[in-house]
Amino acid sequence: MMQESESTTKPVTCWRYALPSVQHQGWAVVHADSHGFFGVVSDFGNYAFNWTAFGDNFRRFLLEMEDDTDYLCSKLGSRTYFSRRETAQAFREHILDYRRNGYYDKDTAQDLWRTVNAFVADDREAEWLVDHTSGKLPDGWEMLRYDYDPRLRGFAQHIWPRSAPSWTRRRHPPNAPHGVPTTTHSARYGNYSPKGHRSCSSSIRR
Repeated sequence: MMQESESTTKPVTCWRYALPSVQHQGWAVVHADSHGFFGVVSDFGNYAFNWTAFGDNFRRFLLEMEDDTDYLCSKLGSRTYFSRRETAQAFREHILDYRRNGYYDKDTAQDLWRTVNAFVADDREAEWLVDHTSGKLPDGWEMLRYDYDPRLRGFAQHIWPRSAPSWTRRRHPPNAPHGVPTTTHSARYGNYSPKGHRSCSSSIRR
């Protein structure tokens, strides 16, 4: 038989924020609760994460993340998206460094530079770049660069900063593009359901 711990009976406060599209930057609906859950449906994709160590105030914790988009992306995604721009930059920096230090002569450096330019201009795959620089670079595979999905980056850069005022208790200016409905629900997690969420008492936090 499943045993309930004291932590599962604590009341949970839920927040829902609707952020409309402003100047074509995209819309989002954000859900969070006082136990550390964060979920978003947006123009830039759908994401969710549950924090277990955030201190005693989850909204304050979210507010402190306003300028740390890399940390936010690390929780909502992973660096699996191949970045052609950053890879080309890494190869070019390597070529310039080796040319300055005399490891490459002029012809070798120019040949590698043209290869990188072709990689970018022709939208080549990573394997093509590594193959065409093999024998001239220490290890082309080590120079490939990966980043978070551009949609996740877009959410972190364009929508997430706009949500910051929602995590404070201060009054919003008139016509501000932030919805701040708050629902409170006291329940054991095992009984917490969308139906129960709709039956919560609602209020507007100012």
